[in-house]
Amino acid sequence: MDEKEFKELIGRCLSGQATKEELSLVEKWLDQRKQKDPFGKLSVSEKEKVRLKIFKGLSARMVEAEPVKIERLGARAFYRVAAAVILLSILTYSILKFTAPSPMKEIAVIKYESAAETSKKVILSDSSIVWLKGNSSIFYPEEFNGRERNVRLVGEALFEVAKNADSPFIIQCGGLTAKVLGTSFNIKSNETDIEVLVLTGKVSLSSKGNSKGLIVLPNEKAVYHPAANQIEKIMAKEKERVAKTVGTEYSMLFHATRMEEIIQRITGKFDVRVLLSDARLNNCTITADFTDQSLERTLSMISQTLEIEYEMSNRQVTLNGAGCD
Repeated sequence: MDEKEFKELIGRCLSGQATKEELSLVEKWLDQRKQKDPFGKLSVSEKEKVRLKIFKGLSARMVEAEPVKIERLGARAFYRVAAAVILLSILTYSILKFTAPSPMKEIAVIKYESAAETSKKVILSDSSIVWLKGNSSIFYPEEFNGRERNVRLVGEALFEVAKNADSPFIIQCGGLTAKVLGTSFNIKSNETDIEVLVLTGKVSLSSKGNSKGLIVLPNEKAVYHPAANQIEKIMAKEKERVAKTVGTEYSMLFHATRMEEIIQRITGKFDVRVLLSDARLNNCTITADFTDQSLERTLSMISQTLEIEYEMSNRQVTLNGAGCD
């Protein structure tokens, strides 16, 4: 049966003119489609959307008819009811075909490792920066394309997470889960426990047996004990905070510093090339704290301070404006 003949058959079913053999043929086709029905794979909210679309589709296609008592259905009324059922099934299949989520593409996961006694910088696709400490590794997707940004850490790392309220950044480290929107903190795991020291912002911690968890704020440290499945929070010492940033370019605090030096720091931290429309921009001085700020936020703050503009393309930044004598 070709497409034209099939459409004619459906038309006869909808008008109540189909024979029993034709109805049987359509019923068989619907049974075959049911086996391929992806409806069961949808979430509750997605199923509800489908139901609403089916209802709207039926409302637009079906003509309002007078009520008919079931026990007094004649042959024509029977075919009208059967046609409505067929139409519902066809609409369900059509809607599912276009609304069911397509199979997820396999996401390439990157593993990055650092050697002993060294810190390696990793810039993720969302511009978050990870300072991977010695003998550590991190697993992350090549591109973050979901509602969450998920990574897995083994060992120790300092995170500078790019702010994104619509996409929480989630780190899995052993049995501990850290969830943030945008902040900087250090995670260190060993054979006995896992430490989380927050530098800025706040971090939500939880574990498999403790979904409620707790919130860790700046200058606080949390220690997770897997054996007891407990998370305790204590105040962090200043020397601990300083030690966690050693070997990184975390600090971006400047006091009356020439732009030439600031540009060098930006270039080194964010792995970008900075071009100047006026070489005299190197003479300008700035007092500011760009610590824990993304590249774009840093450039925006500099532009506002010096009343200049910036352009960014791939890994190249151009600062446009008058310099300082």
